[in-house]
Amino acid sequence: MDPVKDPIDWAGVWAATASALDRHRVAGLEALLTEDVLRFAAVCELVEASVAPVRLEAEWRRPGVPDSVDLVVTGPTPAAVEFKFPREPRETNAAWTQHLGEALKDFYRLAHMPSGFVDRWCVQLLSARVRRYFDGVAQRHGVAFGLRPGEVTELDPARVRTLPATAQRGLGRWLTDLPPVHARCEAVHPTGEDLRLVTHRVSPVS
Repeated sequence: MDPVKDPIDWAGVWAATASALDRHRVAGLEALLTEDVLRFAAVCELVEASVAPVRLEAEWRRPGVPDSVDLVVTGPTPAAVEFKFPREPRETNAAWTQHLGEALKDFYRLAHMPSGFVDRWCVQLLSARVRRYFDGVAQRHGVAFGLRPGEVTELDPARVRTLPATAQRGLGRWLTDLPPVHARCEAVHPTGEDLRLVTHRVSPVS
């Protein structure tokens, strides 16, 4: 295995990750899927794509920043990946605004990664209920996630500031000088009838 093989076939990695998750579903394990399972499935597919394990680092941190990045791939073309799987086991009292805030935070964190990070991926495993909720946020506040291939996520500062306080809470370290953030949905992979693996390529802040 070449420890510095690049470039990574990200499209193939995400398609294979979705297939791996679907195999878990077929085996009757869908109720046990978690964000950590999603990340580990992606790690396994990166290794299958000849990315050496020594290049993979979970919960990557840098000095002066309080939170971590879910997965970093080191090497000639460093990459950062945030994973999100907002599970809702209950039909009532769903923490929708908290889910929204966590999703927003992933985009801002990736957009503010050091300039050496060539690839910045936000990877979301979303149920139909969550997708409908996000569509409703777009209608009410004009803050839209691109959830179909080719669609863009444009986080306009003025519109983000109209969101409920619980959704903005996680953006504390960016709120004083909130920048616009841009991302593009590269692919959507079905995982069973309900779940979709949505992959966004996030642009660095200018």
